[in-house]
Amino acid sequence: EYMQKRRAEVWRFREQRRKHDKSASFKPPAGTKKDSKGVPTATGKKGGRKMEEGGVGNPTPTADPKGYLHEDNTFTQCGHDLAIAVRFNLELVLTELITFEQRYDPLEALDEAGNTVMHFCAYYGRRGMATQLLSMLGERWWRSVVAKNAAVQTPLDVATTTQANLELGKQLEGLVEAAEAMVAADQARKTRSLDPRAVGLFALLLTGGCLLLGR
Repeated sequence: EYMQKRRAEVWRFREQRRKHDKSASFKPPAGTKKDSKGVPTATGKKGGRKMEEGGVGNPTPTADPKGYLHEDNTFTQCGHDLAIAVRFNLELVLTELITFEQRYDPLEALDEAGNTVMHFCAYYGRRGMATQLLSMLGERWWRSVVAKNAAVQTPLDVATTTQANLELGKQLEGLVEAAEAMVAADQARKTRSLDPRAVGLFALLLTGGCLLLGR
């Protein structure tokens, strides 16, 4: 059963990888009209049906509580392997990419906006994947909880932006206090690890440099 699920996830991952690469290289024909967000429309009219791979799209839901999943933003468009795994809920693929292949650091930013894997889990409300990620990180788990993107948002901030992700938000909220305690302990450890003699030598060199610049 595990191998069957793995094969299905790997197949879907490769298919979505191929679709994303094809979409990224797609250029609309000259003269194609775009909607207010700059997305090409199949009808050529503002507010028409959006073109996806194959040129056919569906109208964007207006009253859908998970409408944010259809928005054109970095979470829905990012082509990073880990982002694709989270977007399509491919937990086994995510685990293999991080643990077995060790291709990626789960704390690294996946996009230019500085979002980590945990930010993506928070956006899509992937509670199971978030739990698995914390387990894979081991002693570094707290770093994923307090990580901030370019907009200075933690995964908890991202999770609470939509009503659909309140459950994961509560899970993260319960970890924040412990994570902040780990941050304080880490900073204290770094402070204690400073050699007083090295600090004094650095201060002396810095003073000497300032005196030389002042001449």
